[in-house]
Amino acid sequence: YIKDTCYLTEKATLALEKAQMDFLKMGFNIVVYDCYRPVKAVEHFVKWARDLKDTKNKKKFYPELKKSQLFSPRHLGTLVELGICYATISDTKNAARHYRAALKLSPYNVEVYWYLASMGGELGEGDIQKMKLLEEEDKNITSVQRYYLLFALARVYRDIDIAREKEYLVTANELAFIDHPWDSSQFTEQSHAYLDMIDENVLAHVNQFSADDSAPVFIIGMPRSGTTLLEQILGAHSSLECVGESGAFFTANNRAAIELQEFIERYSDENELLKRYCQLINENFIHHDLIPDVESSRVVDKSVNNVHLVGLILLTWPNAKIIHLLRDPRDVCLSCYQMLFTTSHPYVYNLQACAEYYQLHRQLMSQWDELFPGRIFSLSYEDLVADQESVVRRLLGYCDLPWDAACLKFYESRQAINTASYNQANRPVYKSSVGRWELYADLLTPVLAQLDLSQNSRA
Repeated sequence: YIKDTCYLTEKATLALEKAQMDFLKMGFNIVVYDCYRPVKAVEHFVKWARDLKDTKNKKKFYPELKKSQLFSPRHLGTLVELGICYATISDTKNAARHYRAALKLSPYNVEVYWYLASMGGELGEGDIQKMKLLEEEDKNITSVQRYYLLFALARVYRDIDIAREKEYLVTANELAFIDHPWDSSQFTEQSHAYLDMIDENVLAHVNQFSADDSAPVFIIGMPRSGTTLLEQILGAHSSLECVGESGAFFTANNRAAIELQEFIERYSDENELLKRYCQLINENFIHHDLIPDVESSRVVDKSVNNVHLVGLILLTWPNAKIIHLLRDPRDVCLSCYQMLFTTSHPYVYNLQACAEYYQLHRQLMSQWDELFPGRIFSLSYEDLVADQESVVRRLLGYCDLPWDAACLKFYESRQAINTASYNQANRPVYKSSVGRWELYADLLTPVLAQLDLSQNSRA
């Protein structure tokens, strides 16, 4: 919070830059607050909020108030934020309590209904009727509010009437996809750009571009493929430190590319220039705010955008571990379609687009595997939930780590989860999500032909 830095997606950054240019012409400036919320900050905030005796910053931040007044039930935003904080550390009881308090102040707050619905089993018949009434009769709600309500209703009916759930899902996703269109060309162009960097010359000298012997672990996978579950399992190991979807390598790469410009004229040898590039990436990565400075631990990162950066990761750290998590594409596409994402995954709101993204993602990982044979550990989600201990033992062996029984009871560590999977990955491994697509086969029929089922997650 002290640093004047925002962590945003590239799309959001460019949009904000354009808006800033427009405002400058009118003599105004954009001021952005609360643009940085790492996992540890959430955990520390919840811990601090619970301890009313911790008032060491009272004089600076709230001199005229008692600490207990900071969380007054009169403040809607505070209640919602506390609900989110409790949800990320799997304290659903307190999360629901704060969301309920928020609804008393704002009975038709659509976002709160979605937060409650996403936890499962928290909405009753009275809530459902209120949501239906709001969605059907309130002509003043925006399209965004409408699809929030529709996703919430779909989540409620998932447990009681799948046919009704499907109806709400179709309408919700149609509205969301209008607001979040997706074009596959950007993914394809990025793939070609990064693949083209790894030519025969680079492969011939693949271990000579970095002298750093660090061995960070990167989990690569589609959203809803089980990456959060796997991160929680690995995070329970005493030698690993999880940083979630930090975006740290993506940021380090961007900064290194800018810094490299001053060295271009100094190096006539392309290999020496690439070596300097890798050094800059390493320096920017280890100094990233979300990367812990703990020598005894190795970092585990599951950022989605790392799928394009596998080659650079392995050049920067020859000892890095890449885990590619695979899941039945039918279950992946269904699970994505059922979820309201608050981050940028626009393809999830259209089954054809999601199927196309899955195929592009799988194709790119296959190309990385061909370029770096034996360096990527392909892991089946279905195998993981069927035989957790056996799979985790093999996985830790690949990561050059000793066995740690804590990985089997990862759910006891109460690690904060800041992804859409927070309500699933905070409990023991379960198998009920395997093959769930069969209940929705009629929805998925139009896209089955797009998916290469001969290369399913166990291939």
